[in-house]
Parts: sequence; structure tokens; C-alpha cells
Amino acid sequence: GNFLLKTMSQKGDSRVLEYFLKPQLSPSVSGLTGFILGEQAALNPSLNPGKASPDALNQALGLNSKILLATMKGIESHHGLVSCDAIRNQILLTLGNSEKSCTEAQVLARILPLAFLPVYDIQLLNTVTDVAAMTHSTNDAVLCSCIYAEIIRQLAQGERNKRKAVEMAVITVGGRYSVAALGEQLDQILNSEKVENSGNIASTLILALYCFEKSKSFDSCIHMAAQDVAGDRKLISAVAGSFAGVYYKLHGRPIQDVSRYETVINGLD
Repeated sequence: GNFLLKTMSQKGDSRVLEYFLKPQLSPSVSGLTGFILGEQAALNPSLNPGKASPDALNQALGLNSKILLATMKGIESHHGLVSCDAIRNQILLTLGNSEKSCTEAQVLARILPLAFLPVYDIQLLNTVTDVAAMTHSTNDAVLCSCIYAEIIRQLAQGERNKRKAVEMAVITVGGRYSVAALGEQLDQILNSEKVENSGNIASTLILALYCFEKSKSFDSCIHMAAQDVAGDRKLISAVAGSFAGVYYKLHGRPIQDVSRYETVINGLD
């Protein structure tokens, strides 16, 4: 099973972030922490995300971060096996039925934990599709969710070329679906343009990638997403933070036993 999820289950939500902020973070914890820190920075621009205390973060978790934590608990309840019903039930329990008003872009908040499941790419894409379709089964929702998960996986496996990570993710998803259905948005994902923030899942992904690709550090990525993007920044900052968390490993903190992690993430013996 997943050590992170077991730890979360044992300690409960109130102590999750205390564990997140300990040194020697794995790619999965770095990505999840980056997501939460990114959303928190957008909710409270005066906060320095690199110096936020666990208590301060825990008291101010936004909707997206609560969905992320609920998804993790839904996975844990099935011992690492993904059950859409388990995830849905945990989200409904955590958010008081607010899943029914989940926007298309907020689908990304429940996709991130799936990127770290120890399964092959085709299994990952099928799982992401099913979990996205819990509320949204449009082409944009499914394709952007799959591309997001694959970019995270590429970065977690050690890809240091940001653009190549995106290109490889699109190629992988393109082996399962017709990514051409994204149209002009596909070019904007591949070239991470600063587009208008329309609030949909594609513009959220594009703007998060824009901030990530232009960044030089975790903090600079969060600052750009929280300060320089127009409109609702909460999810864009969270998604950008998840990319930056994995890539920069949160201020350069080392990853323990990278080779073992890469073996697990690929579903190999």
C-alpha cells in the first residue's frame, strides 16, 4: 500500500500537513504539498508559502485541497485500489454534498493522487477517465485530466526538461485518445501560452503550465500563479504548485531512494 495514504489514515486530516512538511519528501508528497501550498498562497497572498506553518495551512484549506485529501482517503479505503464509489463517498462526506456543484476545472483536484498509483500508463488513463467522469465526461475534462496526470508522472520519474515532460504526456495520452479533439487548446498546452482565464479545465491547465514553465523555483511558480494570473487563481495556483512541487521537490529537499520509487510507479517488480 501507499505509505503516504496509510500515514494520513492513521494520523487523520488534522495532522496530514505536519507530515507533508517534513524533510526528505517523496515526489508524491511534494506534488500533493505543492498543490495545497499553491491554493493557500492564492487564498492568502500575504502568506509566504515556503514558511507556512502546518496549523495555518490546515485551518485555511480551500475547496480544491479538501477534494484532493478526500480523494486520497477514498483510495486508502480500498487499500490503494481505485474505486470511484469510494472516492465519491469520501468527497461527499468531506464536502457535505458539494461535489454536485463541482466545476469542470475542479476535476483536476481529484486527479492528482491518481498520478502516483503504481500502475501502467494504460491503467492510469483508464482510471483517470473513470474518476473524471464521476461528474464530467466531456472530451476536454477527460483529455486534460489524462494529460495532467501524465505530466505529473513524467516529472515524478525524473524528467528535467519541462517541455519534454508535456510533450511525452501528450504522446502517451494520444496513444489512447484522439488528443486532436482539444483543437487549438492542444497547441496552447504544448506551448504554454498565457491565455485568458476562462475558468474551464483547459485554460486552468494551460495557465498552470505557463507559470510552471516560466518559473525558476517553487516559490517563483507560486508567486506567478497567485499574482500574475487574472480571475480565479485558486485552482491554477494549486495545479501549478503540484507541477513545481514534484519538479523542484519543494526547495530542493532530497528524495529518498529514487530508483525504488521509479520501479514502484511503473508497476514493475
